[in-house]
Amino acid sequence: MRNYQISIAGEDNFDPNSPIRSANQAQAFINIEEEADPQEAIRRISDEGREIFGEEAFRAEILQNGPPQGELQAIITVGTEGEREEAAGIVSDEISGINSVINVRSDVSGGTPEIVAEVDPERSAQVGLSPQTVSGALATLLGGGAPGGAPGAPGGPPSVGGDPVSVSLPSEAIDSVDEVRALPLAPGLAVGDVAEVTQVEAPAAKSRVDGEPAVTVSARIVSQDTQTVSAQAQTALAELNLPDDVEVSVGGENEDIEESFRNLFYSIIVALALVFILLVVFFGSILIPLVILLAVPLTTAGAFGALLLTNTALSLPSL
Repeated sequence: MRNYQISIAGEDNFDPNSPIRSANQAQAFINIEEEADPQEAIRRISDEGREIFGEEAFRAEILQNGPPQGELQAIITVGTEGEREEAAGIVSDEISGINSVINVRSDVSGGTPEIVAEVDPERSAQVGLSPQTVSGALATLLGGGAPGGAPGAPGGPPSVGGDPVSVSLPSEAIDSVDEVRALPLAPGLAVGDVAEVTQVEAPAAKSRVDGEPAVTVSARIVSQDTQTVSAQAQTALAELNLPDDVEVSVGGENEDIEESFRNLFYSIIVALALVFILLVVFFGSILIPLVILLAVPLTTAGAFGALLLTNTALSLPSL
């Protein structure tokens, strides 16, 4: 090993568009010596990491010439939250079985526990409190004062002699659901008397597509022929038995490839049209330019034939 860098939580150093990592996630970059064997190094790191952190909580991959570029994404939309989570598990298992795909992960995996308090409007009204009042009291107790408003004013931070002060409970004093339920709201009244307090598993990230909730299953493609891998994923996902209200679409690298080819074909059409107009003006005839441009499909056929003979994937560099 030559050197290493470790990042705990925060943004992904190689992918700023990825969700913010939570406090229980870390990323390490290890630079090995030139004479070292990368495959042996990745095997040792993977074996020891999975032994320490578990099979599902640790991933390792080899980076060459910067971050890997091939990514496969399956975007799950529509349906209820439970249906999307169920579909994410099915899709993750299916993608894991595709060759040349590693590091399968989803928004619903790697979540963190959260305590949620749902105020009952009827119970809070019986004791003369509104849900907003209960929420503000919890914000004061747990966060050191409710934001907004002038010091001492309703909804504002507390004040002593006109100076704002921060009043909160020590963080180490509240570390369970029962302790949150027992927090006082008024003499003889606790949070648990007017709210249902439960612990839930919050997703690692929340995604939206066109404003609608969505779950994203991502994976890394290690093959250079990303189009073939994406096509395999589309075929496999189309045959899955998912909840009726759930929709799945394949994106990631595949979307970029399709957009690049679409723009390329549009450019070719525009270029041929401009060349045809110039030839018509130059020769003063429509027939001669048509004969000249008929050679274009023949050159294209030759290019595709060469790709087939050399077993080369169709791509912008190959064209």
